[in-house]
Amino acid sequence: MEEIKKILNPDKRYARIVTEIQKKFDELSYYERSRVFDDFLTCAICTFHNTNLRYRLLACDIENEKKYLEVIKHYKPREQLIIKEILHLFIAAVEAKNYSDPLGEYYEQYFANSRLGQFFTPMEVCRIMANMVINEESEYKTVVDDTGCGSGRNLLAAAEKNPKNFFKARDISLTVAKLCTLNCFMNGLRGEVAWGDAISLETWKVWEVNMMGFGIREIPIEESFYFGQEKEALESLRRRKERLNEKITEQPKNNKNKPDLQFKLF
Repeated sequence: MEEIKKILNPDKRYARIVTEIQKKFDELSYYERSRVFDDFLTCAICTFHNTNLRYRLLACDIENEKKYLEVIKHYKPREQLIIKEILHLFIAAVEAKNYSDPLGEYYEQYFANSRLGQFFTPMEVCRIMANMVINEESEYKTVVDDTGCGSGRNLLAAAEKNPKNFFKARDISLTVAKLCTLNCFMNGLRGEVAWGDAISLETWKVWEVNMMGFGIREIPIEESFYFGQEKEALESLRRRKERLNEKITEQPKNNKNKPDLQFKLF
């Protein structure tokens, strides 16, 4: 009876699955951990591509397929099987405990530290903030924006309060931007996640999540509803600065042709 209760208890089941995820990653620890983790994220995003899910693997996106094969070819068949098992465990963890962050917990344990300055906000704090600012009645009108999103815990907490919003996120770390993309997809959030600099507003990659049905799709920045507008605004600002600099440099040249009207006292 006690064993059955343990199985049915979502928290205990979740904790057990997270432990299994860590063990599976440990089996590949003879490679560099950060490389394995990042490769796993890339393969998972490619697996959940919108085209794969829409056509149930009867059709594929060529560029997405190339990206997947380029990463997975570096692993032996047994290692590829371990990566697939981690993906299955990740799905099971989110099913056991919705709006959870099992991969973020692993990332915190092995990669986030004081040297890197990466510490994710505890989920309990994210929920407190979500309770203060999220409107439960809004439907796809409110944009929940998390700049410096990390693994996306603030978005997950906001979605737990109200999933019917548009979720927008950005992080300067490519790895955690991909992690946030996966978390948003697995929990059914609809929005865009970008790899970019929140200070300069430069954006280098954008993933569209659950926008065209169910799935993930990397899109050109220009096609992004929000990040595309930012790029246009930044380019417009740069052009204005260039024109202003040209005028400033032209003024001294023009002044040379003018007569010297200053009065000399001596």
